[in-house]
Amino acid sequence: MYFADLSETDHGSCSSDWRRLNVGWLEKGHAFAKGRVQPEFVAALRRLVAKPVCLTRGCHQCEFCQGNSAATTDGGQGNPAHVEILGNGEIHVAGEQGIVYVAPVLIRHYVEAHGYLPPGPFIRACLGGISRSPPYTKTAALLKLPPEVVKPVAAD
Repeated sequence: MYFADLSETDHGSCSSDWRRLNVGWLEKGHAFAKGRVQPEFVAALRRLVAKPVCLTRGCHQCEFCQGNSAATTDGGQGNPAHVEILGNGEIHVAGEQGIVYVAPVLIRHYVEAHGYLPPGPFIRACLGGISRSPPYTKTAALLKLPPEVVKPVAAD
């Protein structure tokens, strides 16, 4: 399912007081930014996707991995694909000014395996903003990151 980065969304279970923006909803046929990210960001992303929200009964399979079908319809039952390229939920990461970034759990795979470069504000939010679902606790505290790891990321 494709949504342009930073486009507004109405999916997700966060408060209506928060403006929700899409990040990382990639699909074949749509170009996406590529680049290198800090290892600290990858570590934060791994921790965030380990605790997804808005889980679904089925799962979506990475469309960019060769030899894989676009999606599974059996809820993962008997699916030969490795769990790392299957997604069945979201992460919600709140940033500044009442914004919540809504991303699929596959975002970690897209970053690590396909070089996807998420927007700078999302990266900054993952490293030091507010995260998950209400009441949106501080990301750094949630992830138990040491202060030296939470470094500013260059602005866009």
